[in-house]
Amino acid sequence: MWHLVKAHFWFDGVEEVVTSGHMVLYQPKEIQKYVYYVEDHPEVFWIHFTGYDVKNILNYHRIPLDKHVFYSGTLPDYKNAVPKDHPGTATM
Repeated sequence: MWHLVKAHFWFDGVEEVVTSGHMVLYQPKEIQKYVYYVEDHPEVFWIHFTGYDVKNILNYHRIPLDKHVFYSGTLPDYKNAVPKDHPGTATM
């Protein structure tokens, strides 16, 4: 999943611009096509799920499994969730 300011995603060959406050969910083995530009000031947060109960956990938190983009809100705490020196943190 992603949280970002602005990015371009393609779902089933159709482009969709996703703005701040939204997340994108890809299902396992689904093709992931996207682009984001520095001039759009993207802030991207990746979350990778593994395990056998992911669908139930997402359903429990009311994260829809039948669509790609949904509103999640914006919180300044997202920036503080992962330390800037974390090995998986990339800066632009």
